Amino acid sequence: MRPLVGAREQAAATMRTRPLPHPVPGRATHVREQARRHSPATTVSNEQQKEGFRAEENPAR
Repeated sequence: MRPLVGAREQAAATMRTRPLPHPVPGRATHVREQARRHSPATTVSNEQQKEGFRAEENPAR
């Protein structure tokens, strides 16, 4: 990886990470359900989906 400091590239560095924990069955579904429950609903038509509409780039007015 090449870190940036003050918007300037620094010398290359090696990053070590810990392995991921074992997956929890159903966790992804639970997280998505909770996110939907706590976020404002957005409506995107099928036509907008086909055109690659992204709700966060085109907020409702």
